[in-house]
Amino acid sequence: MKNQDKNLYYAISRTINMIQRDAEKIFSKYDLTRGQFSIMEVLHKNGESSIGNVQETILMTGGNIPVIVNNLIKKGLLVRKQDEADRRRYLLSLTDAGNNLISKVIPEHDALIKEFFSSVGSNEKNTLINIFNDLSAK
Repeated sequence: MKNQDKNLYYAISRTINMIQRDAEKIFSKYDLTRGQFSIMEVLHKNGESSIGNVQETILMTGGNIPVIVNNLIKKGLLVRKQDEADRRRYLLSLTDAGNNLISKVIPEHDALIKEFFSSVGSNEKNTLINIFNDLSAK
């Protein structure tokens, strides 16, 4: 392995860890985990969705989703109901309390991301997006 490859790996890892550490501070302020935030963000953006659609959107393993969903239901932030069109599926949606909470968290999370990448130019961002999309398509 080339030293340059290893340096790139560590640079990416450090960057991800920094963003996640700062994001975790926001989530914990609202008594949320990263997984809970991710599910709530998808439902806030897309509205009522099946568990499978949420899982595909956030790229989380299937084993974690039911636990996270159950915890959000216990907190009164989410409801799960059987799909009338397909009784095998369940649909998730945010409660009013869930919508109110995520409406506070998303702007803080967005501001964190904006600040973190503020020193990176638009062209550089597009280049990075293309590079990471190519790498993740492998």
